Amino acid sequence: MSRIALQVSYDGTSYAGFQIQNNATTVASMLMDALYALYDRRIDIVAAGRTDTGVHARAQFIHFDPPNARIQTQRLGAALNTYLPEDIRIIHSYDVSDAFHARFSALKRTYVYTLYRDRLVPPMARHFAVPWLQEYNLVRMQNDATRLIGTHDFFSFAKYDPEMATVRTVYRASFCNSGEFLLFTITANGFLRRMVRSIVGTLCEWEKKRLRGGNPLSIADIIAHRDRSEVGRTAPARGLCLHAIEYEEIDTKASD
Repeated sequence: MSRIALQVSYDGTSYAGFQIQNNATTVASMLMDALYALYDRRIDIVAAGRTDTGVHARAQFIHFDPPNARIQTQRLGAALNTYLPEDIRIIHSYDVSDAFHARFSALKRTYVYTLYRDRLVPPMARHFAVPWLQEYNLVRMQNDATRLIGTHDFFSFAKYDPEMATVRTVYRASFCNSGEFLLFTITANGFLRRMVRSIVGTLCEWEKKRLRGGNPLSIADIIAHRDRSEVGRTAPARGLCLHAIEYEEIDTKASD
């Protein structure tokens, strides 16, 4: 049978991250339960990446090898959604080649972090945005963000993992105002664990220090020093969303 890829969207509030864990409900465990209900057997899945507890996804991708052709690919999303909770949805399904790999075939990944520009986040946004409590200089924050662009060793911004290579290429890093929200968007060929949340926490903390007359380290210095003690606090998980993943084999833009 041909391999199938799925675009999965989820509200991560109620889940202990994506990856299966013992004695915890995760997005992957819910997807595998739905596949089991559909095919009456265990189906292993491979994801583009792991999201932490409370992190959301607009476009997570997984692949799996179906045991039979009982469900047409174009109907698979609707069929799986009947077995999934409302906070997990299959958005699109694709026939892909046997060489396709949700993780290793990904060319670029984009995350968006959402800050609410006031002390009180509206109830409808409480799971997806973090309050931003003071004024800020958008041009200055944007200037900091652009220093992340390029190929760098992001050791300082990641949770320590001795087996993980820490060099990544960032193609885009930017802030923009969107109504009541301040959005941070970052695109790279890959991300380290907690890298985006650490970057956001640092950029926000650095702006606070400047507003108080401080002169924090430059982003370039933090990258060069490879010292995790020099970065700011890790931003809360609920503001982070895996927004998009690009593949050569899948025209994800045509599906938006």
